[in-house]
Amino acid sequence: MTADRKRSVQNLNTSFGVLKSERAAFDDVWRKVAVFESERMTMFDGQLGDDVYRMMRRDLRDVDNTCRQAIAVFSSGMLSGVCPPSDQWFLLRIADKSGGDDLKKYRPVARWLESVEKVFAKDFTNKNFYTQQVSSYKHIALYGMQCMLVGEAPDGGGTYYRDIPVDEIYIANDYAGRVNCVFREMRLTLQQALEFFGKENLSPCVQRLVDSKDFNANEKITVIHAVIKKAPGYENVMGNNQLPYASYYFEPGEEHLISEGGYESMPYIVTRAYSDGRFPYSISPGTLALSDVLMANEIKRLLLQAGQLSVNPPALMPDRGLVGRLNYTPGAVNTFRKDGSTDVKDFQPLKLVGDFKLAMELLEMARKDINAAFFVDLFMMIHNRTQQGKGTPTASEIQELAQEKSFLLAPILINQQQENFNRLFERVFEIKKREYGAIPPAPRELQKAEIEIEYVSPLVRAQQNQQTNQMLQGLADLRGLVEVFPNCIDIIDADASARKVLENRCMPASCIRTPEEVSQIRQAAQEAQQAQLQQEQDAAQGEQMIKGFKEMSKTPETGSVVQRLLEKIGVNMPGKEPR
Repeated sequence: MTADRKRSVQNLNTSFGVLKSERAAFDDVWRKVAVFESERMTMFDGQLGDDVYRMMRRDLRDVDNTCRQAIAVFSSGMLSGVCPPSDQWFLLRIADKSGGDDLKKYRPVARWLESVEKVFAKDFTNKNFYTQQVSSYKHIALYGMQCMLVGEAPDGGGTYYRDIPVDEIYIANDYAGRVNCVFREMRLTLQQALEFFGKENLSPCVQRLVDSKDFNANEKITVIHAVIKKAPGYENVMGNNQLPYASYYFEPGEEHLISEGGYESMPYIVTRAYSDGRFPYSISPGTLALSDVLMANEIKRLLLQAGQLSVNPPALMPDRGLVGRLNYTPGAVNTFRKDGSTDVKDFQPLKLVGDFKLAMELLEMARKDINAAFFVDLFMMIHNRTQQGKGTPTASEIQELAQEKSFLLAPILINQQQENFNRLFERVFEIKKREYGAIPPAPRELQKAEIEIEYVSPLVRAQQNQQTNQMLQGLADLRGLVEVFPNCIDIIDADASARKVLENRCMPASCIRTPEEVSQIRQAAQEAQQAQLQQEQDAAQGEQMIKGFKEMSKTPETGSVVQRLLEKIGVNMPGKEPR
């Protein structure tokens, strides 16, 4: 190994140690969240979650399932509200700085954008994106962070998606708070390491394991994958290429670099629930609900104990009144002494009196707070209204409920758009460009244009619908003013208003005519109207002329201009044979 490669791996080990120490404070909280809130006990104690027995082992104090049910509702609600598989939740548009308003007037541009949208939609559906995204939303709920690996299959096989457990990820931010460094600590079997890297690229320690007589292909080793964005001016210093992101594989603690490479974009899409400028990690609904989850488990545990004591209470008996131990088996016979001092009435259960009502109220309060932390009431508004006997809400009420949901989820939605989907589309587009025939050729007008993503998910549309409703309400209010002040209608640009309403309703661009097409249609309609009017005027004048000629006192002379005109229009004068 050259001195430069040895120095690089030393720096990587140092950086990995720093990132682990920075995440340690969050690990303490996340460990409790994993135990009491997750169905899989992800490990945050320095070991990765590959021990199945340890992952599935539950804490004896974990007796309440309210939180896990709330997380299931949260993840399903986020998927259906933010990126529903059965609905279009994104559109492609031309950036304003690239002349978006002018370029979208061209019909070929609109058709090309829609064709690329279909490419993305098909890829998300066929490549398992949505099932992985549901798991990622559970991580957002639990730990306030998700990580989606958008990888490129070898030999031009296109994209693949994989949700990465949070306990494997260590991150750092750039000056603007964006994730620019990801270290992934993963466990690979020796067989996987040999297939992925090749024996010659592994460290001498691992090579000795492979060459040993006791070689076990399923034995696991720890490998770190580091992806770091290169700083300006260091493109040739970090990594062996000029790609924006440097990639390294190495074994922790070993002065051996397995491989290095690079990416055009970050393959690990890291998204936080909430932004915090001080730390790269985020709080989560799970951390906010942790105290209520612990309280709900403790109250329910006490209630279970009280219920058990009520159903199977301890027995009271006189001293030396029973021969042997009590047998609680149904139908069992218990023998007691009948010496005159002991009677069967002396045997009775110990009656325990407790305030079950107060305990149930406290448990219900804790569950309500847990559901509020995971926005369960927002995602199940219609269901809750029906259960409360308020009936099925009207269409306008559903719209108002959706708007309220979008407002309360606004911080999470914004981070989903900026940190998740923006980088997701950038990464997928980069891979698709290398996949033969995946992206159709762009029109000539788009050769230097910048393409942006516009999100039109149900929750985003709920916010846009409020703007549309305000516009329509404004037009309705204006109608009353027009009756008093007719000239005020001139301040409204009807075409611009109609286009805005259609855009907010997510009407495809190819279904909206360009201003030039609308102008041509209106001009043709105006010309047709003028031709129709001219025809009607000519017909009226002709009828008037016919009436006047019929009232003439004598027949025009043969060969005269009047006589030829009458013959042309088919008028028979008195005394003249019909034509």
